[in-house]
Amino acid sequence: HIKGYGFDSMKLYTCQFARNGNELIRTNATVLDSFSVSCPLPVWGSKFSAGQRSGYVALLIFNGETEIPFTNNTYEVQDTLACSGNRHINGCSISFDTVWDLAVSSSSTSQVVLRSSSISVFGFGFDEFLTYT
Repeated sequence: HIKGYGFDSMKLYTCQFARNGNELIRTNATVLDSFSVSCPLPVWGSKFSAGQRSGYVALLIFNGETEIPFTNNTYEVQDTLACSGNRHINGCSISFDTVWDLAVSSSSTSQVVLRSSSISVFGFGFDEFLTYT
C-alpha cells in the first residue's frame, strides 16, 4: 500500500514505474481510502533488465497527467528523479529481481541433458551485459 493524504475514490490514479527516463510502465491504482492507494507491480523484467546492477526503479503516482508530490514523511516535496538509478531512497525506490521460469534441453531425442547438450533458460529481466552460470 502507498500511504498519503487526500486520495479521492472518484478520481483515477496511476502508478508509474520509471528508470533512466526511457524505461517506463504504468499500472492503474486502486484507492483504498483517503490515506492509501494500492498499485499492482508490473512484470518489469518482461520489458527491461532487472537485478541490482540494473539499478532502482522510481515509483511515481499520477492523477491523470499530474504527478502527486512525494514528501517521504517530511514537510517538503522530494525530487522523485533521485528515486531511480544506483541510490536507494526509502519510499520511492523499487528493486526488481531477475527470475527464471523454465529450462529446455536442446536434445530432441531425450529428456536427459547430456554434457554436450545445452539448455535454453526462459525468464524475465536478464541483463545482456552479465554472464549467468
